[in-house]
Amino acid sequence: MNLGILHLTDIHFKNGDNFDDKIDSLIKICNLNFCNCENIFIIVTGDIAYTGNFEEYELAFDFFENIKQAINSKNSVEIMFVPGNHDCDFKKDSSARRMCLNHISYENLGDDNSIIDTCVEIQKDFFDFIDLFDLKYDDSKLFCCKKVNMGEKKISFIGLNSAWMSSIHEIPGNLFFPLDVIKKRCDSLLGDINIFFYHHPLAWLTPNSSTNNRTECQNYLNMVAQIQLVGHEHESSLQGIDNFEGNLSAVQYGAVFSSAQKASGFSTLLLNIDSNSLKTRKYNWNGSIYCQESHEIDIKICNYESRILNFKEAFEEELLALNIPIFNETNGTRLSDIFVYPDLEKHDITAANIIKDFSPLDIINSKCPDRIILLQGESQVGKTSLLKMLLWRSYCEGKTGVLLKGHELKRPMEKLIKDKVSYQYKEEDAYDTLVSMDLKDKILFIDDFQNSNLNAKSMNELFSYFKGIFDKIILCSNDSIRYNTYGLNDLSWFVIKPFGYYKTDELIKKYYLLSTRDASNDKQDFLDQVRSTFDRVRQVLGNKIIPSCPIFIISIVGSLEHMAFDLSNTSFGYCYQSLIYMALRNARISNDDIDMYMNFLRHLSFYFYNENAVAISEEELNMFYMKYCADFKISALENIKHNLLNSRLVLLDSDNKFRFGYKYVYYFLVAKYIADRLNCKDGKTLVQNLFLKLHLEDCANILVLISHHSDDISFLEEAQLASLGAFETQQPVTLKKENDYYRKIQELAGEVSATIIAEEKTDPIKERENALCKADKIEEKMSNIPQEVNDVTIPFLRAFRSIDIVGQIVKNRKGSLTKSRIKEMIADIYAAAFRTIAHFGNVLDDTKEVLVESMKEKIGSKDDSEKIKKKINITFQMLALQACLNVFSKLIYSIGLKDFQEIYNEVAVEMDSPAAKIVSFSINSYYNKISIDSLKKLANELKGNEVALMILRARVKSYIYYNYIEYRERQQLAEILEMKIQPSISSGKK
Repeated sequence: MNLGILHLTDIHFKNGDNFDDKIDSLIKICNLNFCNCENIFIIVTGDIAYTGNFEEYELAFDFFENIKQAINSKNSVEIMFVPGNHDCDFKKDSSARRMCLNHISYENLGDDNSIIDTCVEIQKDFFDFIDLFDLKYDDSKLFCCKKVNMGEKKISFIGLNSAWMSSIHEIPGNLFFPLDVIKKRCDSLLGDINIFFYHHPLAWLTPNSSTNNRTECQNYLNMVAQIQLVGHEHESSLQGIDNFEGNLSAVQYGAVFSSAQKASGFSTLLLNIDSNSLKTRKYNWNGSIYCQESHEIDIKICNYESRILNFKEAFEEELLALNIPIFNETNGTRLSDIFVYPDLEKHDITAANIIKDFSPLDIINSKCPDRIILLQGESQVGKTSLLKMLLWRSYCEGKTGVLLKGHELKRPMEKLIKDKVSYQYKEEDAYDTLVSMDLKDKILFIDDFQNSNLNAKSMNELFSYFKGIFDKIILCSNDSIRYNTYGLNDLSWFVIKPFGYYKTDELIKKYYLLSTRDASNDKQDFLDQVRSTFDRVRQVLGNKIIPSCPIFIISIVGSLEHMAFDLSNTSFGYCYQSLIYMALRNARISNDDIDMYMNFLRHLSFYFYNENAVAISEEELNMFYMKYCADFKISALENIKHNLLNSRLVLLDSDNKFRFGYKYVYYFLVAKYIADRLNCKDGKTLVQNLFLKLHLEDCANILVLISHHSDDISFLEEAQLASLGAFETQQPVTLKKENDYYRKIQELAGEVSATIIAEEKTDPIKERENALCKADKIEEKMSNIPQEVNDVTIPFLRAFRSIDIVGQIVKNRKGSLTKSRIKEMIADIYAAAFRTIAHFGNVLDDTKEVLVESMKEKIGSKDDSEKIKKKINITFQMLALQACLNVFSKLIYSIGLKDFQEIYNEVAVEMDSPAAKIVSFSINSYYNKISIDSLKKLANELKGNEVALMILRARVKSYIYYNYIEYRERQQLAEILEMKIQPSISSGKK
């Protein structure tokens, strides 16, 4: 059975409007899409009128009556409305109402409805209008409801009056919807499928009430609504929401339908009652007809409140328990609250093909038909958490799962399954019920599958038994398992991928949304907090120094928060130290013994370094241990090995050799060993040798960490010399008009000088998410390109790594170095970066000349030769510009700090070059709010310098798109830099 919904919003009826040209196309689409629907609803999510007066509603009445009569339906067509801010007649506003709005809260609403009655007086004409359609609102005027029965299911449509306290100049985050006043009445109206609709997106609700109103409404709707229809923001989009408590819902944001604008759009939704699936189509006006935008979207909705078998509360608590103390008090936080699903890579065992970015959720539904599925991943990538969440998700979708451990795979299996079902489910006849259920509704989950001791024959017998009970068998194992050992050649094999940029950011956002210690209710503060933490986390993770797994990311975030109170600690070193200590404690090593283990690991790491070893044999470890025992007291070697392997700081690889579990452990410990010897001749020699091999990743990372371990920063001179030494004969880029590099990209600057900014506000969170997704794709492509180290690349690597080292030392010692010393070091880093750009420009020139000469020899025609030469010139100009922007970005991240604005400005003034001024401005605008006066001054200084202005405009445009900027400020920034603001075709008063 099908139910059709036409979603309209933001029509803005006013005198002179004419929809005659649009109605015919709209009706044809509805009759086509809803031809097999038993019921049809037209849902209008606000802003029917423009100023909320009765004349506008008279136009609206005729419009909706025409549509209602023209749509073919087996039953009557129902129309439901909620008001928007434009449905308020502010001429009827009063001082009493405005006073009420300034003090709205649950505490001030009282027990009667008097305040709400006062506030909705400006919606009188709206309520008179909806009476014509026999739509009745609750006495509170805060919601309306209609029900329809389809087969055995009850469908409830509930509209919320989010505009009851609207004002002429609304600000996101200032509205309040008193959910608690109507919640009991709404609950009594809920059906099997609940469709809620309202005008304002929930981001417009205040988070600053005693009970966070935005979160309160969001949690409620995500729990009870299967479909949410929203208006107000004029942009059509669809979002799927999983509340991890058994409800999957779809949120449809509607496009503006106004006739006064070029843009006009709507959506149709087709709900299949039997399959709980929703198909949506979006349409936009092309000037003569409505055309479907992109393809139809199919989304699953569900609300499984009654299951055949139900988890015991104790098992559910155990399943969703957080095993890491991410907050001082977890406040009921569960794994499902913070979990972010990783991407998977699917390996075709027979063809050796890899399918990237496969969703874990697909393996528990029909998209993955394989019955045996292996999830494989490196240590601590989150295998167990993923398996638990898949079990929980399948349970929320109405399926029945059973969880086993690899070491439990012993005979008799029937007893084991009975015991597990009895342990996990509350029904007394749970096992018998499980056996009698349809095969397609049952999944077996086996964690730590590598711990099974069964041979191939026994394993095959076991899986034959499992297949008779369960539709799918999902296994989790470490990356050392050999699937063919078990004879399971029919399985589907997935590798769990570490997090990329986008998922790392998602996890950090969830962390801060759940954290109550420093929870900020300001959107910009929250964005700044997430962005700052993300940058620091990525720095600590480095180039796979630490795998970007959830456990490490969360631990790093926690370490960074605690580190904020100890400015002498480097973010790198402090976080690495915290992770190592955590690993030792998790291995149940007592606090009294930790120093003993740390000392042993320091000496062992230097043994690896001195021997240039990646792994050592059992014999080599025994020899090292014997020499170590001559100088230090330590436990028996077998005990040491057991505890270090349990901590995962040391691993035993497939060749039975010992190696450090992660790069960060090795770098941190070697750096500690060398730092303890800095005042000795051999320590200084070790540091000098590290600088000689600065282009090697190991050496660069060890040098960074030495400053964490020692207050002796005498090696700082070496770091500065290294930064200055790269391309020391090269004149640095200045971006002055007479500078050679200026001429390389001058032509491009002329073409892109009139930068365009969209008139409508962008959503900085979405812009950031899109940028991170693009960065993930670039990273994926770059990972497939061999990274060669040769005579050409070595100087660049030395330059970049010296910038990192000096920059990190500045951050480490910002509280103990004098301002003049810091300024000198920053100036040196600037100079090193600008020389690097200049040298790259020379390499490009040489390459371009060789390429052009080569093409001339191959092409006889002069005209063709000139065309190709022009294309080559454009390509190399783009490369030169990109190199400049990339190095500037590196400076922002390597040496940028929020509280050094004055120092960056002083460096720029003393260097007196457009390049230095742009870099200092870029750093300050990335970590702080742009100063209008500073931008005016800089723009005047750069007047006539199109290259510098082009880069400055790009930086300001990025600032506008990635921050919450008011329209007035956006105009000011654009005006200063003579940037064009282009009205969006969908823009208009909201």
